[in-house]
Amino acid sequence: MARQLKPRRYEVRLTDHGWERFQERGGPYVESIGRNKLHKIIHNKFNGAIGPGVLMDMDAAQVEVLPFLNAILAIQDNGWVVVTFKYVDREEVG
Repeated sequence: MARQLKPRRYEVRLTDHGWERFQERGGPYVESIGRNKLHKIIHNKFNGAIGPGVLMDMDAAQVEVLPFLNAILAIQDNGWVVVTFKYVDREEVG
């Protein structure tokens, strides 16, 4: 019997710039989440969201990583790179 093919997971990199933006805009999550854990969360959420469809704006993708915290990822030659983070205020959501 043939082996079932599974879709390849996309590579996601968390750069120093992305990590700095998380520390600035991460809100209550900054103290409890380290860099490696954040990278794993972004990698899993992005690859889970890319199948059903992710919100794209020009050449960037926006994924909700944690409640009220979105990661903005841009595609480059070697995969997806976390560009910045956007903290959505609870009052803006409604």
